[in-house]
Amino acid sequence: MKIKLADLRPNPYRRMEAYPINPEKVLALQSSIKDTGFWENIVCRKSPTERGAYEIAYGHHRMVAAIGAHFGGKGIKGVCKPTDVFDLPVKPLDDQTMIRMMMAENMDDWKRDFRVLLEGVQSIIEAAERGEIDLPAAPAQHRSKGIVLDGGSPPRPRIITPLSIGKFLGTAWTESAGDHRAGAGRLALAFRAVRLIRDEALDPSAFEGIVSYASAEEVIRAAEMARREWKQSAVAAEKAAVKSPALKEEAAKIKKAAPAAAKRDAKKAANVVAENLRSDKPDYRHARRQAEKQILAPSIRGKHWIRQQPPDINKLAIELSEKLGKMLTANGPHADTVEKLLRVSEYSENLRDNVRDRLVADLDCLAERATSISVALANTDFLGDRELQSIGLPSREIKQIGNQRMEKTDL
Repeated sequence: MKIKLADLRPNPYRRMEAYPINPEKVLALQSSIKDTGFWENIVCRKSPTERGAYEIAYGHHRMVAAIGAHFGGKGIKGVCKPTDVFDLPVKPLDDQTMIRMMMAENMDDWKRDFRVLLEGVQSIIEAAERGEIDLPAAPAQHRSKGIVLDGGSPPRPRIITPLSIGKFLGTAWTESAGDHRAGAGRLALAFRAVRLIRDEALDPSAFEGIVSYASAEEVIRAAEMARREWKQSAVAAEKAAVKSPALKEEAAKIKKAAPAAAKRDAKKAANVVAENLRSDKPDYRHARRQAEKQILAPSIRGKHWIRQQPPDINKLAIELSEKLGKMLTANGPHADTVEKLLRVSEYSENLRDNVRDRLVADLDCLAERATSISVALANTDFLGDRELQSIGLPSREIKQIGNQRMEKTDL
């Protein structure tokens, strides 16, 4: 269909005011348009709200390159005229398809720039809240880390998680959830940011100039740390008041102030980290130290009964990780033991039954302890009983984790 560029509108789920335009990409596209013309493969649909207008599914950078400020490219001069006419494919695309095509088209962009994915995830959640798209509900064991949506027509409360969005978008977004280099891992990171933003514990402006996922994670982690410290302080204050009635009044003040103070300190900590990381050579360690200074007022931090996270806990964890990684390797500190175990395993058929059973039982016990510690370190809220059983966790440990979840819910 013959359409003027001036009649094209952004994808309704692409918020141009928040979408980071990449100047280098625009310049490259403008050179391409000058050399080979404006490619007529931008799929669009008739606007359901504006007569004579058409909404593009993707190609926002190309439109900015073509007509610049006329398409939200502030300060950019286009290489085409808004009155130029091109033959563009028009299809009856529904809202869900518009979102999926937008996210698929921007895959290269969100791999390089966290802000692109953040803007997309926010748009998806808002669309689901308005009832324009349907996201799969979260499994019960995942819900403690989800977002509650109340919108739709008729309104129906439901909880979504990164997995809900990943399933909506497709397979590429549900694989390798623990790897921030993969779609699911990056999706989970953006989801954490959206939760904080919706809880008023993080300003979207904190991500201005924050492109890399490593830097974005530091900003998010700072806000989460502030909220966690205040929550722990409130719990510690309540417990201290039970043990010592003299602290009851002071503990009540801390508990009352905690929700608002947690949001305030979370924003401050995130902004301090972001400010320190907006450089060519970000210093993550320095950024973390600066963030810690923003959390908890000195008058509260100094209370001996307020539980604090040890300042060197991350350093200690890294040291332990390095030692564990070498523990059962051929070149590690226990290389002699490893070599002997391997040698014995080659002749296992020659072992007496009771000797073999004892060695296997001791190794199983070691593995069980390692699994128990591993699960305790991990976020077990994302694992159900079946998943915990599948990784070999004993029933008594699974029951204990269930009790801990109930205690968290009560708090």
